[in-house]
Amino acid sequence: MGEKTEQKPRISRLVIGLGKTSRPSTDREEWVKTHYEIEFEIGAGVTPDEFEKARRAALQTIEGWLAESVGKSPLAVLNPAELDKLPWKEYKSGHRNAWVFANTQGAEKLLEAIKSAPNGRVEVGGFVYRLSGKDLQFISRTVAAEAVQK
Repeated sequence: MGEKTEQKPRISRLVIGLGKTSRPSTDREEWVKTHYEIEFEIGAGVTPDEFEKARRAALQTIEGWLAESVGKSPLAVLNPAELDKLPWKEYKSGHRNAWVFANTQGAEKLLEAIKSAPNGRVEVGGFVYRLSGKDLQFISRTVAAEAVQK
């Protein structure tokens, strides 16, 4: 009868994944985890060189995405000392909870970070920042320990 030939296993797909964890700017912030994946369907006639070229190109693409995401993250550019310089108006005299108009010069990066946060809240330098007011025209800040209780 016929001889049985042994078939070598063939790679039919290539998945490249890469992630990065970024250090927060303050001790109270959570670490930022970013992960990207690229998946390729591999045809039957792909050579080992073509396979390696695709793998390297995928890694370079993902590394570029990671560099962009960390560099452009609104939280990455917020400096607690700079935020303290905004013209905060205390809710009560001597209290640290305060507000400022959302369109205040110097608050642009904070406003961007709040708007891009999934829950509409950003914690930086011991404060939780969020939009408030009927038309969300204010940025409110609450001492983080008090914000947890609410």
